[in-house]
Amino acid sequence: MPWETRGKRKYFYRSVRDGTKVKRVYYGVGPLANLAAACDAEIKDVLAATRTDEASREILGALMIHHHARCVLLASATLLAAGFHRPARHSWRIWYHGRRHLARDR
Repeated sequence: MPWETRGKRKYFYRSVRDGTKVKRVYYGVGPLANLAAACDAEIKDVLAATRTDEASREILGALMIHHHARCVLLASATLLAAGFHRPARHSWRIWYHGRRHLARDR
């Protein structure tokens, strides 16, 4: 906690990392301490919102990948049903002998 109670008064301290050591900066009791505490609270809120945004971006990214795969599958099925084929994973082409080939296999 940045606010420490000593006796009947509360004092504001901010912990600052300096390399491997953590130093405590004293802000006191007055308006400077209240301003520093408000700034720290606002920074924590912004960081929490950023983390939430990152989590929602990851979820949206996963959903986008899932829906992209489904759309590719649907487009492939539609093109195949319309008489196209994709030889050796190249671009889609009209399958001129496809119907004859499919009829022969039945």
